[in-house]
Amino acid sequence: MINTKHQRGQSMLQIIFYMAVGGFVVTCILKLAPVYITNMTVAKSLEGLKEEPETADLKNGQIVLKVKSRLAANSVRGVAAQSVQVIREKGQIIITANYEERLPFMSNVDAVVKFVNQVEIPEKKSSP
Repeated sequence: MINTKHQRGQSMLQIIFYMAVGGFVVTCILKLAPVYITNMTVAKSLEGLKEEPETADLKNGQIVLKVKSRLAANSVRGVAAQSVQVIREKGQIIITANYEERLPFMSNVDAVVKFVNQVEIPEKKSSP
């Protein structure tokens, strides 16, 4: 005969705890996923510049405008579009988009996510 006293299941408190943890994980995913998807778009926009041969011929301001127009075409606005910098050093054009996103998480708690995107493009040698 099977003793039913040893076959109890999970208590209601355990079930509520698992549901709370699951709800927290789902909330994290739903709040943070759009920010990471936007960052992937920023990274792809910068990588796309690397594959365009005319990028090396452009001046710094023109490169920044080109990046901003790509981001605007992909519906990226705000901090990411304003954080683009172009530096030329040692025969390289370094295009960076370093920014952080702050978003409301729960009640009075905010989440801050930092992103660093960088692309190096070789400068064309000027002919003598």
